[in-house]
Amino acid sequence: MKLNKIKLNNIRSYVEQEINFPSGTVLLGGDIGSGKSSILLAIDFALFGLRLGELTGSSLLRNGADKGHVELDFEVGGKNIIIKRSLKRGKTVNQDEGFISVDGEMRNATATELKQKILELFNYPPELLKKSKSLVYRYTVYTPQEEMKQILLGDKDFRVDTLRKVFGIDKYKRVRENVDIVNYKLKEKRKLYAGMIADLEVKKSDLAEKERKIGDLEKQLVVINADLKTLIAGINEHKENLAKIEDNIKRLDSLKKELEINDVRLTSLVGKKSELHKEIETLVLQIKSLEKDIDDDKGEGFDKDKKVDRELRIKELQEEVNKLNLKINELNTKKKLSEDLKNKMITIDNCPTCKQEVNKEHKHHITEREDSLILGINKQMEELRVKRINSEKEFEIIKKEYDEILIIERKHDMNKLRYNNLSEKIERKDKLIKEAEEIKKNIGDLNIKNAELYKEIDAFGKLGNKYDEIKEIIEGTDDRLKSLEVEKGGIDKELTLVLEIIENLKKEIKKKEIVKEKIVYLGELQHWLSENFKKMMEIMEKKVMLAVHSEFNSLFQKWFNMLIEEDIMNVRLDEEFTPVIEQNGYETDFLHLSGGEKTAASLAYRLALNQVINTVMSVINTKDLLILDEPTDGFSAEQLDRVREVLNEIDTKQVILVSHEPKIESFVDSIIRLNKSEHVSEVIE
Repeated sequence: MKLNKIKLNNIRSYVEQEINFPSGTVLLGGDIGSGKSSILLAIDFALFGLRLGELTGSSLLRNGADKGHVELDFEVGGKNIIIKRSLKRGKTVNQDEGFISVDGEMRNATATELKQKILELFNYPPELLKKSKSLVYRYTVYTPQEEMKQILLGDKDFRVDTLRKVFGIDKYKRVRENVDIVNYKLKEKRKLYAGMIADLEVKKSDLAEKERKIGDLEKQLVVINADLKTLIAGINEHKENLAKIEDNIKRLDSLKKELEINDVRLTSLVGKKSELHKEIETLVLQIKSLEKDIDDDKGEGFDKDKKVDRELRIKELQEEVNKLNLKINELNTKKKLSEDLKNKMITIDNCPTCKQEVNKEHKHHITEREDSLILGINKQMEELRVKRINSEKEFEIIKKEYDEILIIERKHDMNKLRYNNLSEKIERKDKLIKEAEEIKKNIGDLNIKNAELYKEIDAFGKLGNKYDEIKEIIEGTDDRLKSLEVEKGGIDKELTLVLEIIENLKKEIKKKEIVKEKIVYLGELQHWLSENFKKMMEIMEKKVMLAVHSEFNSLFQKWFNMLIEEDIMNVRLDEEFTPVIEQNGYETDFLHLSGGEKTAASLAYRLALNQVINTVMSVINTKDLLILDEPTDGFSAEQLDRVREVLNEIDTKQVILVSHEPKIESFVDSIIRLNKSEHVSEVIE
């Protein structure tokens, strides 16, 4: 997965902002409160929507705004995805309409449908759709640093259960719990089966009685069926005649309905014809006005090639100034390091590593060396500043020429727009005239058609009286027929009921005869589930947990040792995945660590967890993205240098860092600078 860009509209401190994300290591830089974390929340919202108690609409929508939205452009699994989610303020702030585009194919979707599609694209487990948070995303892509500290400091049972869910190992526990539920159900079913075989002989006696009842009912049906046959033969002839009259009545109703529809169409066409004449008159006036307003000057002084040439030169000069600024910043950093080393040498008496005394000659040698370096750096910086001034002067000259070209171009475009508008209105007028003529023809055709319909309606005469006469005869015969059918229906119903009872009795008797075998089988199944299957699940879970723990522990030690290079401090994970820190051979509680050491432990735990999950769940599509929110809080300058090594070691195509540490800027690939002024955050170009 790779983020391309995000658009924010009325999201927290952002009014309208588009942010592009390049590949490699990207730093979101800026002062505290400048809007860095808001971007990460917006990404989270775009992917998974609002979540009760975790990410609410009121915390995202800008104060005073009624609407807002986030549009995220990213790549996953070789596909280009654009997803948009909107917020709307009512009594509360809720999600509004949204859409998702996959390789240009866009469709609108509900919040749940959007989340389901994202889970499919990420290849996350489908059961995450019904959960309030996506643990896989939370612990492989983006976990706030403070949240990771809470996991480390929280209840060990909560931590283990959380990690079970993240690794997908909790299914073994659920299987064991389900075995107990199944065994209880089996036990209840055995009791139920035991009760079912108690009345077997009673059921057999009922079956014999019901079979005798069937014979009596069949004799009654023979008599009733003969009477029904005679009545039905007489009534069918009347119904055939009635059907012919009904067909004619339907045709008459159809003609009347067609006539009503034509009258409505006539009214509509007459109204539309009047509207067209009014619009044609308006267009004639507009055409005359446009012909007067067209300027003879067509902007022939506009030189498109010159415009493109100035645009390219402006871009080149901007890039040149940016490169010069970057070099000056790098030299400033080197200069500060040399000055810090000089100051440190003045006050140091003994080497912090070997404890030997540092003599004056060595101090003098280091000071002279750093002075020489600083002198060289100052010279380079002065040369770069001169180049920057020259480039900025040339930029101002070219920019002025470019602005003059734009004025000529706007004049050219405005006159061209008037010509186009005139042509469009003339074309529209001609089209409306043809349309009015066509409507006039349609009105004439409809009047002719209505005359034909009136003629055909009159030809039907009085169908209603004849229809009523035949219907009265049929209704009189129907009364006797219904009486017989009710009697027959009662016997049929009773016969069907008795047959169903007989069939059910046969089935019940058959089931009761094999129920003892089922009771034995269920007992054997209970024993196997309890003594074999459940223990097998416990063994499988332990093996998987041991494998995960081993890799997790190894990676945690690796990252911690890269961040804290102290031989006197060792770390490992206990069986509950709790970090155990040893200093000078004694265990130290996590709370007793310094701020930088706590942050290092949290970051190491975070990176180890990320790699283990990506290994265990090898099919997920978010491995190429990692977001680290303030991962260096409390770090010393030396630890910040080690972060460079960590970033180089991480095998991830895109890493997004949120930090206000200036030193990190020197070892990232790209920087997105943010500033907040008067409650509005924006990207600094």
